[in-house]
Amino acid sequence: MHPTLIPQLSRILGADTVEPLGLTPGADPTPDQLRALERLIDRRIEQFAIALFEEAAASDDVIDRPSAMVYLDDRLDFLADVLTPGQRDAIRESFGRLVDRWA
Repeated sequence: MHPTLIPQLSRILGADTVEPLGLTPGADPTPDQLRALERLIDRRIEQFAIALFEEAAASDDVIDRPSAMVYLDDRLDFLADVLTPGQRDAIRESFGRLVDRWA
């Protein structure tokens, strides 16, 4: 697992919710930690999408819907170790609604 993945998840989901899972930057999570993280992400899909949308909106490379979706796909690829396919789809859908309101 990439060493910055856990700090990024803490920023996206809130350190107060990620830190209790005992995840260590750079270390592979245990199966129990992955299940707990999956449940946490499931409960906070909208928050996850909003955080990624805010990142995209702040990026100089994002200028329209297509570039926002490319940005999102890059981020989802980076986060692939901890996101289920269903979570990726739900985040993509929520993110798309945010972009449609923004553009």
